Amino acid sequence: MAFYSGKTRNIQFRQKQLRTLLKFTQDQEKEICEPIFEDLQKPYAEILLSELAFVRNEIVTALQELPQRVESNRVSKPFIHQFDDCMIRYEPLGTVLVMGAWNYPIQECYPVIFGGLNLAEAVLKQRFDHVFYTGGSFVGKIVLEAASKHLTPVTLELGGKSFFKNVKSHMQHNVTAMNNLHQSFFQSVHVSLMTSVISTFLLNASLGGKYVNSSQQRYSTKMSGRIEGSIEKIYGNLGRRVARLIDKKKVAVGGEIDREDKFISPTVLIGTEPNDPIMQEEIFGPVLPIVNIATVDQAINLVHCR
Repeated sequence: MAFYSGKTRNIQFRQKQLRTLLKFTQDQEKEICEPIFEDLQKPYAEILLSELAFVRNEIVTALQELPQRVESNRVSKPFIHQFDDCMIRYEPLGTVLVMGAWNYPIQECYPVIFGGLNLAEAVLKQRFDHVFYTGGSFVGKIVLEAASKHLTPVTLELGGKSFFKNVKSHMQHNVTAMNNLHQSFFQSVHVSLMTSVISTFLLNASLGGKYVNSSQQRYSTKMSGRIEGSIEKIYGNLGRRVARLIDKKKVAVGGEIDREDKFISPTVLIGTEPNDPIMQEEIFGPVLPIVNIATVDQAINLVHCR
């Protein structure tokens, strides 16, 4: 392998590779953006901002800082090593497998191969010096188990739940409903961060009716239309998974599912219980579950249990 031959350790070689990658993202910008739009319906401007701009900035930063990053640092030494030359020397990690999330194929890792769980399991049979994985806990467990067979170090960036609570009896229902709907549903298919800003809403039970009425009004006037390339478009296995998480008996707003047109409308669920399936993982879709709580302490305990 090239790494063990020592060829890739040279700093000039690594800088050349980075410059080549930077030039590629510039020369092939259209070829990179078009398939992302076809697969995820991300607008061109969003791809440039949330994908390529991040990658290019990281490359430029690495080019500037690489000489300092690899520079050895001398350290203080105990008495028994007074005649030794002691330093911290930084070495490349080796052959690293980066498994990025599907919603950011360029930003999180520049992929060599695309595929689902079966492909991931096949790749993990190979030996790597380190594995980085971004995604859900289900596949994360598979990654960790597979890597353990080779004692490969693993870094897991796993998704989860981020709660929003509002137990104030005097809250402005219209404003709160508007903010929650937009924060929860804006690019909710693409952006795990945005779905985690308010992935679950903790609401005082006595306020539920007023909040739901405000949400229904906001939805009907602002968000009910089907816009081509909008956040409601969900594809393949993701759409089927999100559809299974929607309990029809608990739908207060939206809830429209059109499998043929691959459409799921922005949806608010009421009366959600902590052990419901939708509370067990990141949603990655336009669905906002509401959990009724009575006190701030109850809300805190619920969050701690997660």
